[in-house]
Amino acid sequence: MPKNKMKYNININQIILSQYTELDIKDMAIFDYIYTMCASVNTKIEKERYKNHTWINYDNLIKDMPALKIKSRNSITPRINKLEKIKLITVLRKMIKGHRRVFVRITTKADSVFVETNERVRFDEKRVRETVQDNNTIDNNTIDNIGTKKIQKKTEKFIILLKGELKDKMLKKSEIEEIKNFVSYWTEPNKSKTKLKWELQQTWDTKRRLNTWMSNKNNWRYFEKKKGGGILRV
Repeated sequence: MPKNKMKYNININQIILSQYTELDIKDMAIFDYIYTMCASVNTKIEKERYKNHTWINYDNLIKDMPALKIKSRNSITPRINKLEKIKLITVLRKMIKGHRRVFVRITTKADSVFVETNERVRFDEKRVRETVQDNNTIDNNTIDNIGTKKIQKKTEKFIILLKGELKDKMLKKSEIEEIKNFVSYWTEPNKSKTKLKWELQQTWDTKRRLNTWMSNKNNWRYFEKKKGGGILRV
Protein backbone atom coordinates (compact mmCIF):
# COMPACT_ATOMS: atom_id res chain seq x y z
CA MET A 1 0.00 0.00 0.00
CA PRO A 2 1.14 3.60 -0.54
CA LYS A 3 2.84 5.17 2.47
CA ASN A 4 0.53 5.98 5.39
CA LYS A 5 -2.39 4.13 3.78
CA MET A 6 -3.44 1.36 6.13
CA LYS A 7 -5.51 -1.45 4.62
CA TYR A 8 -8.65 -1.11 6.74
CA ASN A 9 -10.52 -4.10 5.31
CA ILE A 10 -9.30 -7.67 4.97
CA ASN A 11 -11.17 -10.00 2.61
CA ILE A 12 -10.71 -13.69 3.37
CA ASN A 13 -11.45 -15.97 0.42
CA GLN A 14 -13.09 -18.97 2.06
CA ILE A 15 -13.07 -20.98 -1.17
CA ILE A 16 -9.27 -20.97 -1.28
CA LEU A 17 -9.02 -21.45 2.48
CA SER A 18 -11.25 -24.53 2.34
CA GLN A 19 -9.40 -26.02 -0.65
CA TYR A 20 -5.90 -25.68 0.79
CA THR A 21 -5.69 -27.01 4.33
CA GLU A 22 -2.06 -25.89 4.66
CA LEU A 23 -3.22 -22.24 4.62
CA ASP A 24 -4.55 -20.35 7.62
CA ILE A 25 -6.36 -17.03 8.01
CA LYS A 26 -3.11 -15.07 8.25
CA ASP A 27 -1.93 -16.57 4.96
CA MET A 28 -5.17 -15.50 3.29
CA ALA A 29 -4.96 -12.02 4.80
CA ILE A 30 -1.47 -11.66 3.31
CA PHE A 31 -2.78 -13.00 0.01
CA ASP A 32 -5.51 -10.35 0.09
CA TYR A 33 -2.85 -7.69 0.69
CA ILE A 34 -0.80 -9.04 -2.24
CA TYR A 35 -3.87 -9.12 -4.48
CA THR A 36 -4.62 -5.49 -3.66
CA MET A 37 -1.03 -4.43 -4.33
CA CYS A 38 -0.88 -6.27 -7.65
CA ALA A 39 -4.12 -4.66 -8.81
CA SER A 40 -3.02 -1.17 -7.75
CA VAL A 41 -2.54 1.53 -10.39
CA ASN A 42 -0.67 3.78 -7.96
CA THR A 43 2.17 5.48 -9.86
CA LYS A 44 4.82 4.69 -7.25
CA ILE A 45 3.85 1.02 -7.11
CA GLU A 46 3.81 0.83 -10.93
CA LYS A 47 7.36 2.24 -11.15
CA GLU A 48 8.69 -0.32 -8.69
CA ARG A 49 7.34 -3.33 -10.57
CA TYR A 50 9.75 -5.81 -12.12
CA LYS A 51 8.84 -8.07 -15.05
CA ASN A 52 5.09 -7.66 -14.35
CA HIS A 53 5.67 -8.58 -10.69
CA THR A 54 4.88 -6.22 -7.82
CA TRP A 55 7.32 -5.47 -5.03
CA ILE A 56 6.00 -6.54 -1.64
CA ASN A 57 7.70 -4.36 0.97
CA TYR A 58 7.59 -6.49 4.12
CA ASP A 59 8.00 -3.48 6.40
CA ASN A 60 4.99 -1.78 4.81
CA LEU A 61 2.97 -5.00 5.02
CA ILE A 62 3.61 -5.18 8.77
CA LYS A 63 2.56 -1.53 9.23
CA ASP A 64 -0.47 -1.77 6.93
CA MET A 65 -1.77 -5.01 8.51
CA PRO A 66 -1.56 -4.42 12.30
CA ALA A 67 -4.37 -6.89 13.01
CA LEU A 68 -2.07 -9.75 11.96
CA LYS A 69 0.31 -8.86 14.80
CA ILE A 70 3.35 -9.77 12.71
CA LYS A 71 6.52 -8.81 14.57
CA SER A 72 9.27 -9.52 12.03
CA ARG A 73 9.95 -9.80 8.31
CA ASN A 74 11.16 -13.37 8.81
CA SER A 75 7.67 -14.53 9.76
CA ILE A 76 6.31 -13.34 6.39
CA THR A 77 8.71 -15.36 4.23
CA PRO A 78 7.29 -18.85 4.98
CA ARG A 79 3.77 -17.59 4.29
CA ILE A 80 4.83 -16.17 0.93
CA ASN A 81 6.55 -19.48 0.20
CA LYS A 82 3.32 -21.39 0.94
CA LEU A 83 1.33 -19.22 -1.47
CA GLU A 84 4.01 -19.75 -4.09
CA LYS A 85 4.13 -23.51 -3.54
CA ILE A 86 0.42 -23.96 -4.23
CA LYS A 87 0.75 -21.65 -7.25
CA LEU A 88 -1.50 -18.81 -6.14
CA ILE A 89 1.40 -16.44 -6.82
CA THR A 90 4.67 -16.44 -8.74
CA VAL A 91 7.69 -14.91 -7.03
CA LEU A 92 10.84 -13.21 -8.30
CA ARG A 93 13.66 -12.44 -5.89
CA LYS A 94 16.15 -9.75 -6.83
CA MET A 95 19.02 -7.98 -5.09
CA ILE A 96 18.69 -4.19 -5.31
CA LYS A 97 21.27 -1.94 -3.65
CA GLY A 98 22.40 -4.77 -1.40
CA HIS A 99 18.89 -5.69 -0.28
CA ARG A 100 16.81 -8.62 -1.49
CA ARG A 101 13.40 -7.64 -2.77
CA VAL A 102 10.50 -9.99 -3.27
CA PHE A 103 8.29 -9.35 -6.31
CA VAL A 104 5.03 -11.26 -6.75
CA ARG A 105 2.35 -11.76 -9.34
CA ILE A 106 -1.12 -13.26 -8.96
CA THR A 107 -1.55 -16.38 -11.08
CA THR A 108 -4.46 -17.20 -13.37
CA LYS A 109 -5.28 -20.05 -10.98
CA ALA A 110 -5.78 -17.58 -8.13
CA ASP A 111 -7.77 -15.22 -10.33
CA SER A 112 -10.20 -18.00 -11.21
CA VAL A 113 -11.31 -18.48 -7.62
CA PHE A 114 -10.67 -15.09 -6.03
CA VAL A 115 -13.53 -13.24 -7.68
CA GLU A 116 -16.93 -14.83 -7.14
CA THR A 117 -19.37 -15.00 -10.04
CA ASN A 118 -21.84 -12.71 -8.27
CA GLU A 119 -19.20 -10.20 -7.20
CA ARG A 120 -18.56 -7.21 -9.44
CA VAL A 121 -15.18 -5.53 -9.85
CA ARG A 122 -13.74 -2.76 -11.99
CA PHE A 123 -11.94 -3.45 -15.26
CA ASP A 124 -8.26 -4.12 -14.52
CA GLU A 125 -6.22 -3.47 -17.67
CA LYS A 126 -3.06 -4.80 -15.99
CA ARG A 127 -4.61 -8.22 -15.44
CA VAL A 128 -5.93 -8.31 -19.01
CA ARG A 129 -2.50 -7.29 -20.30
CA GLU A 130 -0.80 -10.10 -18.38
CA THR A 131 -3.31 -12.66 -19.68
CA VAL A 132 -2.64 -11.60 -23.28
CA GLN A 133 1.11 -11.88 -22.65
CA ASP A 134 0.66 -15.36 -21.18
CA ASN A 135 -1.34 -16.44 -24.24
CA ASN A 136 0.95 -14.74 -26.77
CA THR A 137 2.32 -17.20 -29.30
CA ILE A 138 5.34 -15.01 -30.10
CA ASP A 139 8.57 -16.59 -28.89
CA ASN A 140 9.82 -14.69 -25.84
CA ASN A 141 13.37 -15.18 -27.08
CA THR A 142 12.61 -12.70 -29.89
CA ILE A 143 11.43 -10.02 -27.50
CA ASP A 144 14.02 -7.57 -28.85
CA ASN A 145 12.77 -8.03 -32.39
CA ILE A 146 11.45 -4.74 -33.78
CA GLY A 147 8.28 -6.36 -35.11
CA THR A 148 7.52 -7.91 -31.73
CA LYS A 149 7.91 -4.57 -29.97
CA LYS A 150 5.50 -2.96 -32.43
CA ILE A 151 2.93 -5.68 -31.79
CA GLN A 152 3.24 -5.14 -28.04
CA LYS A 153 2.67 -1.40 -28.46
CA LYS A 154 -0.35 -2.02 -30.68
CA THR A 155 -1.77 -4.47 -28.13
CA GLU A 156 -1.28 -1.89 -25.39
CA LYS A 157 -3.14 0.68 -27.51
CA PHE A 158 -6.06 -1.72 -27.88
CA ILE A 159 -6.23 -2.35 -24.13
CA ILE A 160 -6.21 1.41 -23.47
CA LEU A 161 -9.10 1.86 -25.91
CA LEU A 162 -11.00 -0.87 -24.10
CA LYS A 163 -10.24 0.67 -20.73
CA GLY A 164 -11.81 3.93 -21.94
CA GLU A 165 -15.06 2.12 -22.72
CA LEU A 166 -15.16 0.21 -19.42
CA LYS A 167 -14.01 2.96 -17.07
CA ASP A 168 -15.79 2.79 -13.69
CA LYS A 169 -18.05 -0.06 -14.85
CA MET A 170 -18.54 -2.93 -12.41
CA LEU A 171 -18.14 -6.34 -14.02
CA LYS A 172 -18.92 -9.93 -13.11
CA LYS A 173 -16.19 -12.55 -13.15
CA SER A 174 -17.76 -14.17 -16.23
CA GLU A 175 -17.72 -10.81 -18.01
CA ILE A 176 -14.06 -10.27 -17.15
CA GLU A 177 -13.18 -13.67 -18.63
CA GLU A 178 -15.04 -12.83 -21.84
CA ILE A 179 -13.23 -9.50 -22.07
CA LYS A 180 -9.93 -11.37 -21.84
CA ASN A 181 -11.08 -13.61 -24.69
CA PHE A 182 -12.15 -10.52 -26.64
CA VAL A 183 -8.71 -8.95 -26.26
CA SER A 184 -6.85 -12.17 -27.11
CA TYR A 185 -8.95 -12.62 -30.25
CA TRP A 186 -8.65 -9.10 -31.63
CA THR A 187 -4.96 -8.65 -30.80
CA GLU A 188 -3.84 -11.68 -32.79
CA PRO A 189 -1.05 -10.49 -35.15
CA ASN A 190 -0.95 -11.22 -38.87
CA LYS A 191 1.75 -13.49 -40.33
CA SER A 192 4.14 -10.64 -40.97
CA LYS A 193 3.73 -9.38 -37.38
CA THR A 194 2.92 -5.88 -38.63
CA LYS A 195 -0.76 -5.51 -37.70
CA LEU A 196 -3.30 -6.91 -35.30
CA LYS A 197 -6.63 -8.40 -36.32
CA TRP A 198 -8.63 -5.36 -35.15
CA GLU A 199 -6.48 -3.06 -37.33
CA LEU A 200 -7.33 -5.09 -40.43
CA GLN A 201 -11.05 -4.35 -40.16
CA GLN A 202 -12.53 -1.81 -42.59
CA THR A 203 -14.37 -0.13 -39.72
CA TRP A 204 -13.89 -0.32 -35.97
CA ASP A 205 -15.93 0.87 -33.02
CA THR A 206 -14.64 -0.64 -29.75
CA LYS A 207 -17.88 -0.19 -27.84
CA ARG A 208 -20.05 -1.74 -30.54
CA ARG A 209 -17.65 -4.62 -31.14
CA LEU A 210 -17.53 -5.41 -27.42
CA ASN A 211 -21.31 -5.22 -27.05
CA THR A 212 -21.73 -7.52 -30.05
CA TRP A 213 -19.16 -9.95 -28.68
CA MET A 214 -20.84 -10.17 -25.28
CA SER A 215 -24.30 -10.48 -26.85
CA ASN A 216 -23.15 -13.21 -29.23
CA LYS A 217 -21.48 -15.15 -26.43
CA ASN A 218 -24.73 -15.15 -24.46
CA ASN A 219 -26.66 -16.24 -27.55
CA TRP A 220 -24.05 -18.89 -28.32
CA ARG A 221 -24.44 -20.50 -24.89
CA TYR A 222 -28.22 -20.69 -25.39
CA PHE A 223 -27.90 -21.87 -29.01
CA GLU A 224 -25.30 -24.50 -28.12
CA LYS A 225 -27.55 -25.85 -25.36
CA LYS A 226 -30.73 -25.92 -27.43
CA LYS A 227 -29.51 -26.63 -30.97
CA GLY A 228 -26.22 -28.43 -30.48
CA GLY A 229 -23.84 -25.97 -32.17
CA GLY A 230 -23.48 -23.18 -34.67
CA ILE A 231 -21.35 -20.20 -35.74
CA LEU A 232 -21.76 -16.61 -34.65
CA ARG A 233 -19.63 -13.80 -36.05
CA VAL A 234 -18.68 -10.46 -34.51
